[in-house]
Amino acid sequence: MLFLLFALVMSAEALHTLSKKVGDTFTIEFPSNPSTGYTWSLVEPEGNAGEILELVEDKFISSVSNRDPNAPRKVGAPGTHQFTFRALKSGTNDFEFIHHRPWEQKNPAPEVYRITID
Repeated sequence: MLFLLFALVMSAEALHTLSKKVGDTFTIEFPSNPSTGYTWSLVEPEGNAGEILELVEDKFISSVSNRDPNAPRKVGAPGTHQFTFRALKSGTNDFEFIHHRPWEQKNPAPEVYRITID
């Protein structure tokens, strides 16, 4: 019983909530270092979840280029993985992002964003 309560509390902490308006463009960011083999991926939403948002851009930005856009990219430098979305229509859905090595079969716990569009 105590374990179940702990699991529910832990899963509740992993839920992030965002509220946006139709037409808004916004970015969700995660710390990243793709040279380790790990990358962030958006899990394909189920049902009509994908209808409320459009993925505009999915990119990695090196922390070196954040400080100086003219600096050469350094192999192995950490940075930020950015997912930029445009809100298309009203609704609420959960979107899951996973930090994984694409060739590995284990399923890591996702970061879940509950996004409401007004």
